[in-house]
Amino acid sequence: ARIGTSFREIINLCEPTIEDFVVIVGGPMMGKVVFDLDTPVTKTTTGILVLPRDHPLVLKKTLRIEYIIKQSKAACCQCSYCTDLCPRYLLGHELYPHKIMRQINFGLDLPYKIIQNVFLCSECGLCEVFACPMELSPRIINQKIKENLLAAGYQPKFSGKGENPRELLEYRKIPSSRIKNRLRLDKYDKDSLHPLPVMETDPDQVEVLLKQHTGVPSKPVVKIDEQVNEGDLIAEIPKGKLGARLHASIKGRITYIDEERIIIKK
Repeated sequence: ARIGTSFREIINLCEPTIEDFVVIVGGPMMGKVVFDLDTPVTKTTTGILVLPRDHPLVLKKTLRIEYIIKQSKAACCQCSYCTDLCPRYLLGHELYPHKIMRQINFGLDLPYKIIQNVFLCSECGLCEVFACPMELSPRIINQKIKENLLAAGYQPKFSGKGENPRELLEYRKIPSSRIKNRLRLDKYDKDSLHPLPVMETDPDQVEVLLKQHTGVPSKPVVKIDEQVNEGDLIAEIPKGKLGARLHASIKGRITYIDEERIIIKK
């Protein structure tokens, strides 16, 4: 799909078979639930999953953090499976999800490095999807701790030295078929041996977000009513800042510009 195309237009092009659905942007494990179908495609959009609103994966991803913490305090048995199967732990990093869960559940005075190491978590979701027998979510707990620490101005400090993978790394890898089964997505994979048809999108309007990359938002270099061709530069990196250039994904006229977006219509 062209950058700036709305999810609604893409989904309608695919002719969905259900009406009450929810969109997950990204993969099923690390993707985020999006309710606004007018959200535009960005250059980091890797995929769009359309699932029934009552699908277990959707229900899991829409749980409130307050409920997740209460559930953790009531059900975490400190089995340490979340750590045993954690890919980052197995790669040699000092990340111990079960100890972080212990801190959240019981308020213990653990060494600060235990909590600081939440920044080593890649939020892959293996702990919540497969490892935890109680179906808890160490991933969400780690995510919220990182958000709160960053909001408070905390900057983690790591040695930067290389880590040696743990000996059990090769024996604790999880087959993707088991993951699909746990996610209740295996029934959608019955046609995986047949390639999906490729369809070109031809939107009449695109909404190009100015912040869809690492760094600061791009600065528009076009004006309203200006005509642009596909591939023309429409936003530049602010001088001396980290960012990315943005280009027109269709040929048309600039109809709207603000601090967040540029809209182009044919």
